Amino acid sequence: MSPADPTFLPVSIILGGVQKGASGTLHALLVRHRHVARHGVKERHFFDDDSLDWSAPDYSAYGTVPREDQAGLARRAIDSTPSYFFWPGAMERIAAYDAHLAATGGPEVQLVLCFRDPIERAFSQWTMLTDKLDAKREYPGFGELIRMRTPGVHEVPEGWSKRDARQYSVVSRGLYGAQLRRALEHLPRERMLLMRFDDVVADPAAALDAMTDFLGLHRFGREIDPRPRNSHERRLDAAPPTGEDLRLLADSYADDLHVFTRLSGLDTSGWATSRILADELDPAELADRLARKAGLA
Repeated sequence: MSPADPTFLPVSIILGGVQKGASGTLHALLVRHRHVARHGVKERHFFDDDSLDWSAPDYSAYGTVPREDQAGLARRAIDSTPSYFFWPGAMERIAAYDAHLAATGGPEVQLVLCFRDPIERAFSQWTMLTDKLDAKREYPGFGELIRMRTPGVHEVPEGWSKRDARQYSVVSRGLYGAQLRRALEHLPRERMLLMRFDDVVADPAAALDAMTDFLGLHRFGREIDPRPRNSHERRLDAAPPTGEDLRLLADSYADDLHVFTRLSGLDTSGWATSRILADELDPAELADRLARKAGLA
């Protein structure tokens, strides 16, 4: 299979992050477009698969998205895997794949990234994993987890399994500045659409217009279902976060958040992390709000 194969489409839209940052909602909106084809699996986990031979990768399986999807009108294929933005090596692999497509007459890769306040994102990931792993294996409480040695944004610590890196990377996934700097070393900024979780939740129709404009697709001419995906009530049996926990997290994100704001051009002043750092929000107040939302208070 090559990009010129009339039967299949190579993936050229990558919704690559961040985890718990509305990627499910964005995917559900975008795949309704008649010109967008999707694989049967939403998250392909191709570029974060360290078991593949990346010295000579085989892209054939990755491009097998049937063109006849969406009544035969599809022009672009999508992969929505939020861990790509975080996973060490993934951006380099995406850049190499993009070069492969260019060399074989394929389309350019475009990357959609949606960012959420790092404290709220970390807490959301922790609640998801606590709920998911309940009765399967012991998972640290929020306060314990944010104080653990965790994988960094450039490499997985020696001795860590892939599962460890995925499940204990709650804090480091929020270091957006370092991750965006790395992404910009491999792909040009004009190939990236950077969005904010808050904007997507507040106005999903406008978010969809932004995506279709960026991707060169016509806008939807009908109403869309604005309900968020992957959002449901949880009642967790765990200790709630404390103001001290959130102050510690805010301080750990301070320098990186400054870098991210500069590189992205996004307004992060309204994020809870920024407001705590500016002494505009009591971390204990945020801790109470997050605990109530998760059914911990």
